[in-house]
Amino acid sequence: MSSHRNGIECSVFVTTRALIVAVALVFAGCSPTPGEITVRNASSERIAKVQILVGHERIVDTNFAAGESRHYDFAIREDAHYDVSVVFQSGRELYLSDGYVTSGMKERDELNVHANGIELIVGTVRP
Repeated sequence: MSSHRNGIECSVFVTTRALIVAVALVFAGCSPTPGEITVRNASSERIAKVQILVGHERIVDTNFAAGESRHYDFAIREDAHYDVSVVFQSGRELYLSDGYVTSGMKERDELNVHANGIELIVGTVRP
């Protein structure tokens, strides 16, 4: 009778251990991947405001001089794309909805803001 009981205890231990390992793997796969984006004002006009939405991340910055670049870090938690809005000092606005980011792939992308549009340069770096 005791050998049967030990067999059940061993089976429960192995099953519990397998469950813990499975849960740890799921959470490791859900951890955010770092993303980086550089915004460069390639126009001759001052940018009053830039807003970047990527997944659940929101980046907002103001007052970019012509030719100025700024770097931002964000977390990639899911498949997403960039929604970018730029407001120049004159009040003129530009929009871009483009690109693709996914958890597990490090991103080092660039946004070049020109007088007539926003250019996305994709620079994916595999982990």
